[in-house]
Amino acid sequence: MKKVLFLLLFICFYALGVKAQDIVVIGQVMSADDGTPLESVNVWFKGTDIGTTTNKDGFFMLRSPIPQNSLEVSIVGYKKRSIKLDKGKDQVLQVYMREDVNLLDEILVMPGDNPANAIVKEVIAHKHLNNPDLISDIAYEQTTLTSIDLTDIPQKAQQRRLLKALNRGNLSASDSSFLIPVYLCFETDSVVVAGDSSKLIDAYTNEKAFEIMAPKQWRSYFNSYLPEVNFYRNYISIFDKTFVSPLSVQSKSFYNYLLTDSIEVDGQKVYEITFYPKNDKNLVFKGNMWIDGQSYALLSIDAMMSSMANINFVDNLQFVQRFERIGDKYYYSHKSKSAVVKFSTAVGNRVVFGSLLSQKSDFDNLRLVSDSVETLPMPDYNKNVPEGGLERTWSAMDSLNQTRIRKLAYLAVDVGLNGYLHVWKFDIGPLLNFFNYNLLEGARPLFSMRTGQSMWENVTLGGYVGYGFGDRKWKYGGEAQVRFGKEHANTFSLFYDRRIFRYGFDQVNLYQENKVEQYDHLFNWFFSMDAFPFNALRDRATISYKYEYKGLKITTEARGSKTYSNPYIPFIQQGVAEDAVSSLSLYADLRLSWKEQTLNSYFRRHYLRTNYPIVHVVAEAGVYKVGNYQNPYGKLNLVVKQRAPIYIGKLHYMVEGCWVMGSVPFPELFITRGTRGFYYTYTNFALLQQSEFAADLYVGGHFRYESNGYLFNMIPYLKRLNMRENLIFNIGYGGLDRQKHDKILTIPVFMKSFKEPYMEFGFGVSNILNFVRSEEHTSELQSHSEI
Repeated sequence: MKKVLFLLLFICFYALGVKAQDIVVIGQVMSADDGTPLESVNVWFKGTDIGTTTNKDGFFMLRSPIPQNSLEVSIVGYKKRSIKLDKGKDQVLQVYMREDVNLLDEILVMPGDNPANAIVKEVIAHKHLNNPDLISDIAYEQTTLTSIDLTDIPQKAQQRRLLKALNRGNLSASDSSFLIPVYLCFETDSVVVAGDSSKLIDAYTNEKAFEIMAPKQWRSYFNSYLPEVNFYRNYISIFDKTFVSPLSVQSKSFYNYLLTDSIEVDGQKVYEITFYPKNDKNLVFKGNMWIDGQSYALLSIDAMMSSMANINFVDNLQFVQRFERIGDKYYYSHKSKSAVVKFSTAVGNRVVFGSLLSQKSDFDNLRLVSDSVETLPMPDYNKNVPEGGLERTWSAMDSLNQTRIRKLAYLAVDVGLNGYLHVWKFDIGPLLNFFNYNLLEGARPLFSMRTGQSMWENVTLGGYVGYGFGDRKWKYGGEAQVRFGKEHANTFSLFYDRRIFRYGFDQVNLYQENKVEQYDHLFNWFFSMDAFPFNALRDRATISYKYEYKGLKITTEARGSKTYSNPYIPFIQQGVAEDAVSSLSLYADLRLSWKEQTLNSYFRRHYLRTNYPIVHVVAEAGVYKVGNYQNPYGKLNLVVKQRAPIYIGKLHYMVEGCWVMGSVPFPELFITRGTRGFYYTYTNFALLQQSEFAADLYVGGHFRYESNGYLFNMIPYLKRLNMRENLIFNIGYGGLDRQKHDKILTIPVFMKSFKEPYMEFGFGVSNILNFVRSEEHTSELQSHSEI
């Protein structure tokens, strides 16, 4: 989900023949003492005459037709720096220049005695005292500049008809390649932190975006890719991968440390420590940090990802943080982060598309506050804005939004995220649902359409119609939806569906919440392993109200449904065939999430990945009628899922429980989900047949541990393949009072009850060719290999 936006943008630009050319190094040179930009600094590729000087904001750009090994940076009054480059790769650098100071101590590291290790040990021991996230009762003014730019686009692309308008706003027209800005946001905030919460006293925001998404959605993508980073934590989750912090309690297993300097600043001893990975394939950092010798607090840290790290698409990742003393603590005075995301060809590794994400935040007027609300001065909105303002960037983005390529990119992103094709004022789709095949209804073409946002902003009407050539029955349905309230948090809907559904997959959206299409569609059918139709025809009418805002989602529904018998799975009541099961019910789903970014599109909210748990509490109560029985029933479901960063990897888990109350027909039981299609998901059992187990009381769990390649990274030559280990464990157990439910409808013989817990174990290798996973699953019954 995270990479889909940039991948779709790549399709649009690459279709026009846009491709990469020279090696480009972009950077900013600043003072290590106060973080101010340095002007007129000499920057050049070592051993060449390719050089430049920094502008008033300390920025520079160099390009070379051939790879370069190192960069030289020099200015009078500061120590000259030589920076090693990742040869053959575009890079974004932040260079800090230090003034000449007197060296207090000559550092001599004897074999077996490394003073840096002792200092780092003290820093780790004092983390609970120095962590800025734990500081309360402070106030500050924060200025932040956030940008997303498309990169690796040669200047000659400007002459193509679709991009020609960019000439008016190109930011670097004199270079052979240039950046296309797609998002820029300038913010100035006054903030008070009291206790565990922060209060925004005043704020000013000016942002503009490439109009394929709203600016707020661009910001959500940025925050999902590059979240806030705190090096005092043991593990840092970035780009959905788990990095080990240089201040982790396990850091000695991953880092080498070197005490490179010991100086005195304002009468206080300050240590400079260089850290670098023991294995450059692990997800760790390299860089320098400056430590206060008394409190062992971070004064400054520069960290960048190793160029050999086992992570896809990310070519460069850097963080810079500076701290200022406030009382007896240290809080941020400056934070900046940047990443270069590159998409390359599988053969030759040629970069064909890239993007640059960067953010710079400055914290001013730091001060302690009392528990009472403090009146803060009005912030200076022009402070820290680059000279000349942002007019050139605004102009470039305005030019881009006037091109035809914006419409092409909008179409690609919208179809990729929502599955609909816009035709005049209507939406056609979801496109994957247009054709399906299963043994019950045979081939089934279907056409669906709804009114689009260009017709009504907050109302949509739609419907679909299809025909099953196997069962010779029409399938059809309709919808009417209205959204209202702040950020469209409220939605009222009416639905009617007459279609085939699959037993056990009625609640699939609890597990795969970003799905647009039905579970059964063309690609799933093509790769399906089903040899038996676990499906039924169902009529369902639903009245729904949904509220969703900032981590809280409440869904309530009133349902009326009729499920029909078929020759493959007949409905038999005490030896008598029945045509259908009818039911009326009330349904409620409470969804809770924490620190989760979302994208709010037209009648749909997309969930970006979070490291925090997502909880569903579901209740249903109703009455059913089949044959001679008309009885009430109830259901309770609990689902908890999370992608949790843990030691050198990530744990994906989902645990669930279900309790079915009363005697019910078997379609209302909990029915296990087996994976027999194109979509492999860890929330299903890989080795089970569809509907193999049924239960009225069930608990189960699905666990997948994805490492960063810890074992493979230690094997010479093999570590170049960037392979990652996967461990899988699935378990399910439940009870079934078969005699009680059989009198309502005879439970099919292929639906078994759990005699003992069912377990699956698996080992897999992922990241083959950057995207393929191969796994071997075993249980007490059989084994299965799946790619």
